[in-house]
Amino acid sequence: MSTTTAISTIAIVALIGYSLYRQTRTSRLTRGGRYKMALIYGIIGVCLGVNISHDPAALGLTAISLAASAGVGALRAQRTRLWRDEDGRVFTRGTRTTIGLFLALIAFKVALGTFAYFVHVPYEANVGEVMVMLALMLAVQATIVWRRVEALGWASSSAPSDPVRVGAAK
Repeated sequence: MSTTTAISTIAIVALIGYSLYRQTRTSRLTRGGRYKMALIYGIIGVCLGVNISHDPAALGLTAISLAASAGVGALRAQRTRLWRDEDGRVFTRGTRTTIGLFLALIAFKVALGTFAYFVHVPYEANVGEVMVMLALMLAVQATIVWRRVEALGWASSSAPSDPVRVGAAK
């Protein structure tokens, strides 16, 4: 294993660990902060570099990977817990299902890379590309979660209300 590969592997494992930790924490949802994590992951990914092969098969696998990221983001958004406190502040928290979907997406991307290797397609996702894919998932998730909040009438309200849980998953 080369030094670059070892560093990339350590970086990916650390970022996955951090993502899992963040998903288990309760977070306050605000209009201005909803895309913060997606932006952080996206900027880091672009700074680390995104190298996409121009081979048609590799482009197809990249499109499949992007679609999987967006699809998992949409599924995770539907399973994210939402509630409002007595001051009208909206909070979110991931569930076992959202964590499972996140891990399934990572496993799918590893399987996609393994498939590409065995069929000799020049598709190799580096850390930058993984970060951009995660940014897409988080951006889709943030958009749909915010739409759920708006549909409940919580987006602009700061009036006190009873805590209500919606979309709770086990």
